[in-house]
Amino acid sequence: MNNIKKNLPIAYKGPASKKKAKIATGMKLIDLATKALRTELVPAFMGMLGMALGFISLSYCIDLSGKTQFRPYVVAVDKQGSVLFLENRDQDSLSSKVKASFVCEYVDRLYSVSEDKALQRRFINEIYAKTSLGSAASAFIDNFYTKANVMSYATDLQNTAIESVVSLTDNTFEVTFKLMTRHKEQTLTERYKAFVSYKRLNVTYDNLEEVRLNPLGLFVNEFNVNKIIEVAS
Repeated sequence: MNNIKKNLPIAYKGPASKKKAKIATGMKLIDLATKALRTELVPAFMGMLGMALGFISLSYCIDLSGKTQFRPYVVAVDKQGSVLFLENRDQDSLSSKVKASFVCEYVDRLYSVSEDKALQRRFINEIYAKTSLGSAASAFIDNFYTKANVMSYATDLQNTAIESVVSLTDNTFEVTFKLMTRHKEQTLTERYKAFVSYKRLNVTYDNLEEVRLNPLGLFVNEFNVNKIIEVAS
């Protein structure tokens, strides 16, 4: 027996050498498994994942195509069938730019005096159409037109120039403007600051002209104006 052990190769002579041989064999098997995982299992997994994502995308597109693509609108018509009002029920609230434009136009129409009295009459109708009935602004407008006598040809012509408009609250703007009054051959320029508050109401229009006068449905309920006194430096 001793002679047999002597004739064995050096790698198999002791227990330690056998243990190293087993470890080397195990590492070789792990390398083979890792290589197989990289070359076969990973590509197969990625392929299956891509197919799954493709099926999900296709299902989503089919679901969208099956839904009715329309936006709900409310349409109001008069007795003759003319469209009075068209509203998207899903539309967002009015932007600040639209509200600022409404306020500036209100100030401009109120203080403008035109030699074209048909145009002047339209300005007056527009102001009343955009003013809340029974409000403080309504009382101001009545008093203003009573004193201004804008329909008289003897009244000096006026036009405005908006200098700035500032949002003070969600429904109040501060408007600074110039008022140019033409008297004979001279033009007098004065500066004013107006504070305009409004509210939005759901109204029912009876004719197309009412829609044209106030398409936004905004109504001024408070109006105050102060003259800016220029101090000489």
